[in-house]
Amino acid sequence: MNYLHDVREKLQKQGVWSVEEDLIKEHAPEAIIESVGHDSDKMVAMTTHGYSGIARWVMGSVTDRVVRHAGVPVLVVRANQSPDKNS
Repeated sequence: MNYLHDVREKLQKQGVWSVEEDLIKEHAPEAIIESVGHDSDKMVAMTTHGYSGIARWVMGSVTDRVVRHAGVPVLVVRANQSPDKNS
């Protein structure tokens, strides 16, 4: 949870005024979708490993489900990329 707290603080220092941190212990896609509802003031930001082919079929894709079923914008960043290479 310290990681999420640190990310929230970093975003707030960069001018993002409203950030929520949630640690989900349920089935991830449904919990994420339920937590944001269809609130037009919210957005989901998440990372993905970018599995494809059989690995994605076998494991399913949390990101894919959230993107397809969330009623809010979803920002997706590959897990091995850093959006800010200077940090």
